[in-house]
Amino acid sequence: MKAKTKAPARRHYRGESPDERRARRDLQFLDAGKAVFGEHGFQSAKVRQICAKAGLTERYYYESFGDLQELFAAVYFRELEALRLTLHQATASAPRNPKAIALALIKAYFSRMRTDTRLARILLVEIYGAAINTRNLYRRGVKQFADQFGLLITVRLNDAADPLLDADLIATSLIGIASSIATRWHLTGYRESQEKIVANCYAVYSAVIQM
Repeated sequence: MKAKTKAPARRHYRGESPDERRARRDLQFLDAGKAVFGEHGFQSAKVRQICAKAGLTERYYYESFGDLQELFAAVYFRELEALRLTLHQATASAPRNPKAIALALIKAYFSRMRTDTRLARILLVEIYGAAINTRNLYRRGVKQFADQFGLLITVRLNDAADPLLDADLIATSLIGIASSIATRWHLTGYRESQEKIVANCYAVYSAVIQM
């Protein structure tokens, strides 16, 4: 019986394992994707642009991503998670009452949209210009944030007399309001002050919370 031969060991290079090198390259592609999608848009993006920005070859790109839609999805979810963490940190330090939490969320949301314009373009604008199958990403993102706001709204609905009121529907509406304001703000070059944007969005939210 022929003795089994051991599989060759995967070589380390400059102290990195193959898996570590691939993870590093993936991060480079994600950063490059954010830069290209956030500055030039999804429709104008090309794989060669991404590779040039990342400083890597197309061979490495296709080891991890099948096409630009796949990279866009990965970038979109990474940026969505970054935004979620920003909002979570804001609410964690806010006073424990619905109005204060809502104001903290609104301030953190618009602050992130103003300071990270690439993220804003990807989450607010480019998601609509992406291919049809990536538009489902937007719905998943809305659902994620609606769940977070739904917990806030449920507190106010416990004593509501109208049985037709639904926390999930109201929360989804509030997400749409904030997103619409942020989109207009972004597309008009952030003409209004951040304070004005926050005040007007909070006026709508506080009216809902008081119901």
